Amino acid sequence: MRFELYGKVVLELNSVGAINSAPQFSIKISRTGGERCYCTFKVSPLDVDGKVVNEESDEFVFEKEDGSQTWKFPPITNKSKWIGYKTLLLSEDTLSLKCYFAISWEQ
Repeated sequence: MRFELYGKVVLELNSVGAINSAPQFSIKISRTGGERCYCTFKVSPLDVDGKVVNEESDEFVFEKEDGSQTWKFPPITNKSKWIGYKTLLLSEDTLSLKCYFAISWEQ
């Protein structure tokens, strides 16, 4: 489990196994006070050089009651060069927050 914080927004990342060698993660977004967070979030896998592997990143709009989504990485042929992913918080409520952070994991 990983937590990342940006301003009033908290990202919680949990591994939920793998399907066809593509790890799946449960992503939950909330505010620091635990309130529901309405925001748009993008996820893109990164290679070992920190470059986005697939230009078409997945975009989520968190409007569900529990603020969670499950996301599966797209198939990547060379897993040894796969280090993590880049996330972009596009907006949170009426604010226009923009932030990037990368999360990596043990191979």
